Amino acid sequence: MIVLSRPFTGKLFDKISTHYLVYPTILLYAVGLVVLSAANNPFVFLLSAALIGLGFGTMAPILQTIAVQASPAHRTAMATGTYFIFFDGGVGIGSVVLGSIAASAGNRRMYLASAAVVACGALVYYFLTHRKARLADRTNRPAKG
Repeated sequence: MIVLSRPFTGKLFDKISTHYLVYPTILLYAVGLVVLSAANNPFVFLLSAALIGLGFGTMAPILQTIAVQASPAHRTAMATGTYFIFFDGGVGIGSVVLGSIAASAGNRRMYLASAAVVACGALVYYFLTHRKARLADRTNRPAKG
């Protein structure tokens, strides 16, 4: 699903607002993890893989593009590097934390915790992007009086 989603991601990103892509991909990813937590047969397992692959496969390049577009032209390499530092750091820290959860509470709860973390990513995205838009609106308003 990751391979299938990539050719369409760039075209969609150019045509519609980033918000219309980020939120559904985060939702697909989180729902896929919830489905994985309940997987008890091969069909449900493969369905969860498809949802996770489609969500993550679309979300990752979109977020990287947003990071690059938000940086000045002479800082795009730094934006890309910073994106991957946080991405790799999240994978490393998440492996340890989620491995501990799986060892103590089981895989089902670990996948549910993963879904909660992914869903919190939507909140972080909302507050970061919409806060920035609100601050821009405040600075562009004409002075009263």
